[in-house]
Amino acid sequence: MSKKMSYTEVALMLREASNHCLEKSGTYSSVCGVYESILSDLVADLPASRQADVQRSLATTRSYIEHVYTPTPSMGTQESS
Repeated sequence: MSKKMSYTEVALMLREASNHCLEKSGTYSSVCGVYESILSDLVADLPASRQADVQRSLATTRSYIEHVYTPTPSMGTQESS
């Protein structure tokens, strides 16, 4: 039986896979697709209570992203005169 990987080891493995996928495809969309598939498999195997934890984490992340990356008028395209 192999030992359980640490957070750092998993993050490194995922980063290396992301970089490889990005180099081969040239886009982050393919990287996101790969991770969507991996996470879907993992979350589908979790007990319902843990799936609820994942849903809360995703909702928190979505809220944070919407707050941080909401364009302001100064960020929009400038009108030409």
